[in-house]
This record gives sequence, structure tokens and C-alpha cells, in this order.
Amino acid sequence: MSNFKMKGDYFGPKKSLMGGPIKVNYRVKIDSDGILVAMYHGAKKIGTATAYPITRYALDPLDGLTTKCANNVRELAELFPETCSKKWQEAEGPTNTHIRILEHWRTAELDPSYRSKGIGKALYLAVAAEWFDLVGPFIYIPHECAHGTTSADARRVWDSLARIFPSSGRAIAILKRPKLPSEITL
Repeated sequence: MSNFKMKGDYFGPKKSLMGGPIKVNYRVKIDSDGILVAMYHGAKKIGTATAYPITRYALDPLDGLTTKCANNVRELAELFPETCSKKWQEAEGPTNTHIRILEHWRTAELDPSYRSKGIGKALYLAVAAEWFDLVGPFIYIPHECAHGTTSADARRVWDSLARIFPSSGRAIAILKRPKLPSEITL
């Protein structure tokens, strides 16, 4: 993603790394292509997450997704029409509907010692919170839904998110602004 404008720094969870409290901050960059969230401890980048909107105005707004994920997204959009920018309409299938979909493209945790600490989940939540502020309710999907791949670690994060938010398969409905975790044990 290029030409990002810095939206601001967000100071997040406090927890001890070496026996004392630390501040973790989030830096967010949003442009017309998507969103990038980076998490820092001081000057050290702990991880990043990127996501891109999938916007379609067509007879089938889900034609770029795998069949299974398209069905999951359709199910959530029918249950939660607030995820659509226009009222869901049934004719011979969905017509003239714009479902707000954000594809989580990549999460990179730079240091393997940070794995299984909740950082990936915190990054996903930060992306979802920022995107919610921009577009309102939306459906969040993994890269595998758009014919990409999703790692085993990322699938565990999606499973964790599906316990918090309404979901169908790997598609998750973000209906209100997610709260960032108050602490992460590193």
C-alpha cells in the first residue's frame, strides 16, 4: 500500500516484559487501498497487519470469493443487513447490493518469541476497530476467502474472533467497534 496518511498513534495494552510495565502503541495508516496497523513496544516493531476492502457493485457482489466463503458472507449479510450500504434486496438473488467486506491480507509478527501471546488477535482487532470507524458495520474475512492462503496460526486467531463476533465459517460480522485488549502478556 502506498501514500498512507498517518491517522495517529494509539497507546494500548500495558504489561511487563522484563518485570516492569511497558506501553504498546498502534500506528495506523489508511489509504484508498486499505489499512495497515503496526504494533510497537518503544521503537521496536512487534507486528503488523494489513487488510483491503472488497467492494463490488454487481449482480453477485461475492463473485471474487470462494464459493464457501461467498455463502458464509451472504448468510451474514442476510442476518445483519447493516453490513450492507444498501438494503439487502432479493429478486433473483442479491441485486444492486454493496456488502462492506474487509479482507485480512497479512499479519506479520517479526519476532517468534511473540507468538501465542495475543498479539495477532490484538492486531486483527485494531484493524477491525479502525475500519469500523471508517465504514461502520462490515464483514471481515481471511485471505483464503479470496483465493489466497491463511496460515494455521491465523486460523487460530479467526477461531478466537468467531467466539466473540457473529460468524459463519471464517467470515465474521463486525457490528460494533471492537475494544482493544487491556493487556497482553508478553
